[in-house]
Amino acid sequence: MLKKYIHRDNIRRFLYKQYEIRLMALKFLINLKAIDLIQNHLLYIYYSIDNNIFTTRSNNSCIITGRQNGIYRKYKLSRIQLRDSTYRIYGIRKSSW
Repeated sequence: MLKKYIHRDNIRRFLYKQYEIRLMALKFLINLKAIDLIQNHLLYIYYSIDNNIFTTRSNNSCIITGRQNGIYRKYKLSRIQLRDSTYRIYGIRKSSW
């Protein structure tokens, strides 16, 4: 079950990297506000894009378990896996857990 979510998230991240420059250029052209007819056409193109391209669709998930809640972004681990693997990560000390 979790492999499906991880695979879907990887696809979303790949699509974002692939279309990032095109989206930035399209947003720039929309914000110019030169001619209404062109702007309407650009907005139509922007809203017809697949939603999986945008970064807000991707989720942070644990590398080991695939858990999506309680993720430390710096290590890409869930809080549970971080507690279990503190002796393997350089710079983290198990203080009072």
